Amino acid sequence: MPDKGSSDRKLRRRSRIKGGKLVVIWLSGFLLLPALPAQSLRDPRFMAQTRPGFNDIYNLDLDQAEQVFLALKKDHPEHPAPPLYMGAIAWLRELFRRQNLDLDLFLSPAFFTKETSLVMPPGQREAFLDDIRDCQTLTQKILDKNPKNTEALYFLGASYGILSSFSITIDHSLSRAFSYGDKAYGYNRRILSLDPNYYDAHLTVGLYKYIVGSVPWYLKPFALILGYRGNKGEGLREIDLAAAKGEYVKTEAKIVQMVLLMREGRPKDALVDAQELRREFPRNYIFQINVAQILATMGQDDQAVSEYLDVVRQAERGRPNYNLLPLSTFRYSLGYKFFNMGRLALAREQFQRSIADPATPDYERAWSHLRLGQILDLEGKRDQAIERYQEVLKLKEASNSHDMARKFLEKPYRG
Repeated sequence: MPDKGSSDRKLRRRSRIKGGKLVVIWLSGFLLLPALPAQSLRDPRFMAQTRPGFNDIYNLDLDQAEQVFLALKKDHPEHPAPPLYMGAIAWLRELFRRQNLDLDLFLSPAFFTKETSLVMPPGQREAFLDDIRDCQTLTQKILDKNPKNTEALYFLGASYGILSSFSITIDHSLSRAFSYGDKAYGYNRRILSLDPNYYDAHLTVGLYKYIVGSVPWYLKPFALILGYRGNKGEGLREIDLAAAKGEYVKTEAKIVQMVLLMREGRPKDALVDAQELRREFPRNYIFQINVAQILATMGQDDQAVSEYLDVVRQAERGRPNYNLLPLSTFRYSLGYKFFNMGRLALAREQFQRSIADPATPDYERAWSHLRLGQILDLEGKRDQAIERYQEVLKLKEASNSHDMARKFLEKPYRG
């Protein structure tokens, strides 16, 4: 088995298989038709036209989705939805740029509470914030006339929801994320008090309850004093209700449900969601990787390996949107997965291809050499292993890679 030291933990954080929760805001929509009055935010025509745009998002056709929502913004300048949708796309683009769409990251959210040196380009960040502010301004105009307009309350709650997600995933600010999340929860709870059958609101309310219900026991008294109430079981039930009966948030609720079921140690149930998402959005390689990750968690290694290798084949063949997968870093991550499974021949192939790819960053290249050396040591090919460790020392230091190489030069790796 691979070394479990701190250098490996750092490496796992850096070189994760790029899959996971595709987190975008799924909201009510509108049509490219004559402008709708504010009270008609849920007009059926309006909703029908946006569905192709959201299918584009979940299939990773972000450019096509952007064109749909730009047209909607032009045709309906007073509607609060278009800027919110544009903000969601901008946030998703930044997650892709950082390669932070990883199921493992969302299963271990402490990753997002640590400081990050990554910075969103200032112009893109300001454009995102401008879109969210525009949504809030337009929504507030409606609420000034009718404070009980549930559609407007939903959009306003959604704007704070995306700000919460942005704060934790991009800025790594837990305090701001919780503050915005608290506002989103408040607006959605108010919606349910006005209309208990507004099933879309159950997603935010359920997620909030789950998060608060997950607070460690020694912090619960402080949460209660501050007025926070939550229960994981109730939260999961509300999310399930949104996934089953929600009109706009079915896909998002299913993604959230998949992640939380994994956190709850229920991979079999999570797999059902992952497989449904994969079937519904066949151009999204992330969902197929999710299936593979969950299968591996369940100990179904043969099936997991088959899924992983199929992802690589589809990416190499240029299948639409599978070509977005960063193979130069994915191959090392996949090799490490196979290494952990004890599939040394498959691991060797991925490490060799990682080294041979000119686009592979030095970080992954150094560790690919190191892993190959470990495999060769396990196979009793000491001279070849030494050559690999020496190659590591020729490359730039990568998370203690030099110390590890020197260690195995002195003494063969034995697992």
